[in-house]
Parts: sequence; C-alpha cells; structure tokens
Amino acid sequence: MIKKNHTTFWVVATIGGISFATSVVFKFSNIANDFGYDISLGTFVGVVVALITVGTDIITTRKAAIQRMLLEVRHIKALHNELCYASTDAEIVRISTEIDKHFDFFQDAMCSIEWIVREDRNVKELFGEVYGYLANIVPILIASANQDPDKLEEAKKRSQCMREPNMNSIMKIWIPLVKKYDPSCLSGNYAMCEDYDYMGSRRDGGFAEYCLVPSAWNFVESHNTDTPMTMLAMAEPACVAQHAVRKSSVYFGANVLIFGAGPIGIMAGRWAKLAGAAKVLFSDVVDAKVEFCKKCGFDAVNSRTQPLEEVVRQTFGGRLADIAIEGTGYGSALNQAITCIRPFGTITLLGNPAADTTITKACHSQLLRKEATIHAIWNSHYSNLPINEWRYTVDQMDSGAFDCTDLISHTCSLDELPEMTAAIHEHRIDTWKVLYTADSAK
Repeated sequence: MIKKNHTTFWVVATIGGISFATSVVFKFSNIANDFGYDISLGTFVGVVVALITVGTDIITTRKAAIQRMLLEVRHIKALHNELCYASTDAEIVRISTEIDKHFDFFQDAMCSIEWIVREDRNVKELFGEVYGYLANIVPILIASANQDPDKLEEAKKRSQCMREPNMNSIMKIWIPLVKKYDPSCLSGNYAMCEDYDYMGSRRDGGFAEYCLVPSAWNFVESHNTDTPMTMLAMAEPACVAQHAVRKSSVYFGANVLIFGAGPIGIMAGRWAKLAGAAKVLFSDVVDAKVEFCKKCGFDAVNSRTQPLEEVVRQTFGGRLADIAIEGTGYGSALNQAITCIRPFGTITLLGNPAADTTITKACHSQLLRKEATIHAIWNSHYSNLPINEWRYTVDQMDSGAFDCTDLISHTCSLDELPEMTAAIHEHRIDTWKVLYTADSAK
C-alpha cells in the first residue's frame, strides 16, 4: 500500500531544499557583508545543520507514523474477523474494547503527521480502510448497555463521533443502536437481523424524490458522472443477483444454468460471465422472455416445450451443469435443477417461493446420489468483509463492466404509476424492469 518511491521523493526534496537554502545563505552572507555585517562560518554551518535536522526529522516521523498506522490496520482487521465469530456478550465487549484501543493508536499516529501530509493519499487510504472496518461495528458498549441501562448514554457518545477519511473535518455519525443483542448485526450481516428494516421495503419512503440517508455509512456514491441514474436505481436487484453468484462460487470455466429469464436472472448471468463462467444457459416457460434473453447474448430454452436435460447437455458439450441458480421459486424448477446438475454440483435458491415446494422422490434420490450442495440466499451483503457487494456493484457500473440499462422496458411518472402497476399485475403488458421516474414515460 505504501510505495517506496515516496521515501525517495522526501530524500530528494530535502537535499534540494538544503541546496537551495545553502545558496540563499551564501547570497545573504554577501549582502550582509556589503552592509558591514559579518556572517561567520559557524552561523552558516548552524543553519545548514538545522535544515538537515528538520528534513531528516520529517522523513523519519512520516515513515514511523505510517508504519504504526499499517500495524494498527492489521490489528483492527484481525480483531474484526474475531468479532464476527464472537458468541457471548463478554467476548464482544472485550474485542470491541481492543478495537477501540487500536483505533486510538491509529489516530494518534495520524495526528502526529497531519501537518506534514494533510493531503497525502496513502494516509487517506489508510484512514478510509480503518473507517470502513469501524463502520461495520455496532458501538463498543452496546451489548453491556442492553444489560445496564446506565451505560446507554456512554455507548451513544462513543458511537456518535468518528473521523472521516477527510482529515480536515470531523463528521458526526449515528450508527444504529440495535434494540437487543443480535449476533447478525454485531457481525455485519445486516440482512439477517431479527429486526430487519429496509427503506422502500419494510419502511415507506422509497418512492420519495429525496430520502434522508441516516449517515455517510449508508450512502454508496457513484464516482462517474456518466453513469446514468436509471442504472444506479437498479443497484439493489443487481446486488441480489451478484450475491447469488457469489454464494454459488462461480469459477472460471464453470457451466451455469439459470432458471428464470427475468431482470435479476439476466443480471446473475452477467455477473457469472464476469466471474469467469464458460457458458450460461437460461430456462424459462415464457417465449417472450426466452427471446429477450437471446437478444442479450445468452443461450436460452423454453423448458415447457423442449427437453431441458437434453438441451443442457447439448449446450455444455455433453455435460450437465456445474452450477444451477433457481430464480423462479417454483418446485418444478427446483426438481429440474436437481436433474440437470452434475455429481457434486451446486444449486443456489434465489427466487421467493410461489407456493409450497415439493421435491419428487426420484429427485430426492438424485440429490443424495449426486451429493449436491444447496445454498440459499437472502438479499445482499453490505459488510466490508469479505466484500461490500453494494459498493462493488456501483464500482462495476461506473467502470462500464456491468450494464443493465437495456433491461428497462418501461418508465412512468407518478401519475401513471397506478395504471402501470395494474397492467403488470393483470399481465396486460410484457415487462422486464419498470422504473418510476420524474421524466416522461416511454
């Protein structure tokens, strides 16, 4: 993270500064002598030694401080990993207190060189990394505060103020205090929280023109002004699709079968290709979706009119699928997924169930015989460990590696929204992704 040429730069800069200062001293000495003042050799040497001392001190201080910051980053990373597996309140308090201590050490080291490197990119990156880890940690005393109400105010004070990566300002942050001890929240797995809440899903406000974001930690920023807002509006379903691909452990050369050629399914196919999948085959029962999927560059089949297992083998060079992502929620698709994966293959359940799911006796037997692995996913992952899927999604959108604007089939205004909703519900129109926007409908 810290490049060696930075030290070289400081050494060269110091030597250059000494050389410049020496010439200035000589010039000043000549001028002073012209006016009758005597600048002794001792004075000249003293000035040069002072300049060398200051330059060396700057280099040594900066190097030592950054080394200390790197050390504290490693400590905080290790403790954060340990916190994810803490099982008791006592462990959580102990580990969190250790994290707090190392963060204080980190800040002390940073403050010792802030006057030297106020705009130093390396220091900002280090602070941003530590800030990311701390943003995943519920306030240090929260577990004990639940047991002792008198400590609640102390916990709030400790969680209210955090340094922002911009060293010139202090930003007040409210990290949500959980109502009760929740291991999922404490370990950064917020989608698993027992008191799950989501603006636009569990809480009203998703269709508002402006939303008050609780804190900077909740805000994922696009850094490319050319990234369209319509694409960023689909970050959430894109994250769900990415989460399914990650849980499926898609690897280079894998053959992936996806059930459901809707927007999230197609997004999953694109993430799978980015992850290195050799081929991706879609299965759906609606001809319009099959044809649209083909226009998007994928192989697709209507499994209601064609023998799926036969098409799978034809597409994958005589082999069954390595990975199947079931995105419809129907039991019939799950049974087909079991039939179409190879021995030791993987099935990931992505779609919400439409009704009770039944596995036939024959498929149950195949599931055992193939020793298949079944994963289930819910929502997406926001913690920085192992990776923040929201930030990664927006980064990929910004870079142009991931695009989903072609999945928008309709847009509508607020006044047109009720009619659009009814048309979708009654299957009067074929849609992929419908966006409510302030612009005119298309």
